[in-house]
Formats: sequence, structure tokens, C-alpha cells
Amino acid sequence: MGMELQTILESEGLKDLIPRFVEHGITEDILVTLTDQDLEKIGISNLGERKRIRKAFQAKKAVAVVLAQVDGGILPEDSDLAGRRVEPFMISKQRVGVQEWEVVKMWGAAHGYEIVGGKTDAVDGPLTHVNWYNALKWCNARSEKEGLESVYRVRGSIYRKGEFGCDGSESITWEKNSRGYRLPLEAEWEWAARGGLLLHKVDPFEANDPESNANEIGLCGMSGDLFDWCWDLDETGAYRRTRGGFWKHHFDNLSFGYRSSSPPDSFSGVIGLRVAMDIERSLAEYKKPVASPR
Repeated sequence: MGMELQTILESEGLKDLIPRFVEHGITEDILVTLTDQDLEKIGISNLGERKRIRKAFQAKKAVAVVLAQVDGGILPEDSDLAGRRVEPFMISKQRVGVQEWEVVKMWGAAHGYEIVGGKTDAVDGPLTHVNWYNALKWCNARSEKEGLESVYRVRGSIYRKGEFGCDGSESITWEKNSRGYRLPLEAEWEWAARGGLLLHKVDPFEANDPESNANEIGLCGMSGDLFDWCWDLDETGAYRRTRGGFWKHHFDNLSFGYRSSSPPDSFSGVIGLRVAMDIERSLAEYKKPVASPR
């Protein structure tokens, strides 16, 4: 039995089932294909236990969010970040969904990560209730899971555990030579929301269902749906930037130019995340052996 499967069964309070899984040779890959009837046939008679097992592993069927390539450029004069140069990068077309979050979170639990938070009001809607710290740990875990270099460090080590409160987020550093998943910079987020070189201006009233309405470069939900965490500190030197909007906001705030921020340790029902990645090299070149957690 793999360590991931064992860890998840233990976390669900089902470690008594481990011998049965070992006896039948059930692995993580096999488990995601089993139906409720299959689980009953191997001796898991309790309906509640079967539901918990299937819910925990069903997320492994989730499809990873697709990244869009964004050409670089300079933000225009009508931006608060006017003149800021943005280098070419990649950003996810949609926010991280709850199933994708759970897949990486479960993998992380078996590989030295402590990731908490994350939920949604829909079956597979965009994730909310995740703070900035756990967003970073999740990005690192996803990078390691896919054989990429982790971006975020604490005192030189990969950031896998812990938080540093409302005003301690500068304890975490961004390893610029690493080519894993990360949060977008504030300028990157705005540039992508504008459509990159196309500089599209979204009418929020035309975005009643932003997750199904993409801009010219294929990005969904960039205005008037939820906020996304960004890497940047705001002018307080403690809070981290969030960009986007919220459906209850006034029209003027439903814009790719609206700037906001939140404490890095705060969990909110209106803040989610989408991931970014550098594209100075091809994805094949990003992959390097990653040291195992101690």
C-alpha cells in the first residue's frame, strides 16, 4: 500500500481498513476506479465509510487547470501600475477548483506538507476560504507532485509547513530560478485580465457568469466573480494583494484595475487563487529531481 493511501485512510479515521486494502492489493490508482458496490464486495459494509472513502479519492479524477501563455508588455497609462513591465508568463485559465485542491492537498499530506482550508459552495466550483500561506504551500506541493522545482522557501528550505501571522509573510522568499507553480504578480494578473497585448476592457455587466466567459486569451472569471491572491505586498508592508472583484461590489470595483489587499493569514469566502508559471524555458526543461522532505 502506498503512503498516500495509508495517510488518507488514517486522516479519515479509517485506519482499521488498512489490512483489508492490503489483503486485496488495493492501491491509489485502483481505488479511484472502484464503485460503491465494489467497496461493499471487498467487505466494507458500512455505507458511511464507503462514502467517505469515495469522496476522499474521487477528487483524484479531477483534471488539472490549463495554463494559458501570456505575452509580455507594459501596462498602459490608465493603470495604477502604468509603465510596469510584465515579462512573458503562464497563468491558469480558471481558478483552482476544489477537486484539484484536494488532490494536491492529499498528496501533500503524505509528503511532509501541512495544508489547511479550502472549500466551495458548488460541487466542483472555484475554491475559496484559503489564506495566502496555504495558497503558497499548495503551489509548492503541486510543483513537487509534478516533478517541478518548488518556488517558495523559508530559510532556504522548501516551504511546506507553518504560518507567520498577519505581518510575518516576508519570512517566505520567492526562489526566482525555480520554475514551479506560483501565485501571479499583481502586474501579471492585471496584464492577463486586460488580455495581454490585446488590452481588452471587460464590461462587468456582461460577466454575470464569469467562470464561463473568457477574455481573448482564454481566461475566465477575471472581473466581478472572486478575488485572486497575488504575491505582492501592499503599501502597509504586511497585507498581500488580491485582484479581481466580488459580485456584491459596486460597478467601479468590478474591474481588472481594482486593487485590494488582505491579511495573509485570513480565510475569506470571496478570495480564491489561480496559479502562474515562468516560461523562460519549456515545461520539459523545468523538470529536475526534487529533494524528498525530511
